[in-house]
Amino acid sequence: MKKFFAFTLSMIWIFTLSFYSSAEGEAVDNHQFLINQGYDEDYLDNLSEGAVQRMVELIGDGYVSDIEVTKTVFSSNNSLTRDNINPDNLILEISTGTICQYGTNIITCILVSVTWEWGRWDPLYRGKDAIAVNWDEDLFIYSEDSFYAEDVYRFFKVNDWTVLSSSDIFSMANQGGIGYYTDLEEWMTYVGGTMIFLLEPTEYMVEGNTYRTSITVEYAHEKSALTGLSFSYKNFGIGISWENECDTMADTSTIKFSR
Repeated sequence: MKKFFAFTLSMIWIFTLSFYSSAEGEAVDNHQFLINQGYDEDYLDNLSEGAVQRMVELIGDGYVSDIEVTKTVFSSNNSLTRDNINPDNLILEISTGTICQYGTNIITCILVSVTWEWGRWDPLYRGKDAIAVNWDEDLFIYSEDSFYAEDVYRFFKVNDWTVLSSSDIFSMANQGGIGYYTDLEEWMTYVGGTMIFLLEPTEYMVEGNTYRTSITVEYAHEKSALTGLSFSYKNFGIGISWENECDTMADTSTIKFSR
């Protein structure tokens, strides 16, 4: 009986080790896959495993021919209604990867990834913030069922992100824009999130530098429960509206292509 019990424990332990080794190996493979595609290791280290896996799934059998990552390059400012968010408090990044059909230079889609991270003890009020991404609707359309977003937190800067919640449903969309509400965890030291989706060209595109177009992201922070953040249709895109003073920050990324 003792031998049988010991054997059972051994088998459970081997199964457990195999499971965790397999899970860890898959995470490493996904990470390495994106590095091979051209993504910077430091950029990937700041994403959750779920976000990394989602990017791998969206790339699929294609390959990433061009990547641009921008961080807080400009901020919206209106002295009556807006304040700039200090870049030391909020890191906002937008990454765009041009995905081509394998073995060709034909652009099949653009992988858009937006990340945000608040610094320690910031912001003081943690309710629902809003993020809007906009693009030229004459050039790209949202790829159906590609959206993925998550809210994350961690206690220390060196820790991996823990996913608080995830969703494959955006808050509002229009022909040239997507909006998403992010929930900030009240009791955690660092809070942030990620939003990922694909854009498909409306016409034939190939790699090149003949044409350029921008994809922009705006982040609006709710300073109090009275801010009243909401999304609104803005021509063919999505805008962010508010009733009282709020803080905003924005980024832009450039897509290059030829025909």
